Amino acid sequence: ATLGKGPWPNTGGWAGASNDFRAAISVAACYELNTLSWGNIWTPRGKEVKAARKLASPVTHVKEGMKPLLILHSDNDRSVPLPNALLMVEALKKAGAPHKFHRYPKMGHMGINQEVIDRTLEFIEEQSAK
Repeated sequence: ATLGKGPWPNTGGWAGASNDFRAAISVAACYELNTLSWGNIWTPRGKEVKAARKLASPVTHVKEGMKPLLILHSDNDRSVPLPNALLMVEALKKAGAPHKFHRYPKMGHMGINQEVIDRTLEFIEEQSAK
């Protein structure tokens, strides 16, 4: 949602496909791989690892004018700790990028539940009205 087309060609029969979208929804996501202990697991071959992880991290590509982003994250997420999401929220604010952030005290590493569905449907309705 933040990188756009990126530096890679479309493959697998998708050469002419568009990667355009109206908005994105992010539930308990990782935004900066280099800040997570499990982020160290991903070691791309033939690339400098920290630089590749930075390129793969959404927070790196936040910019003004990007598509709206809904972020849902919990304070007690042990897979992606809250500070990782707050990095993204702060980057979005600093860039003036359109976003909405819902923070929950005790939902862990959230899955799809009624709260997520309700906030998602609200966000979709808001974006559809624009």
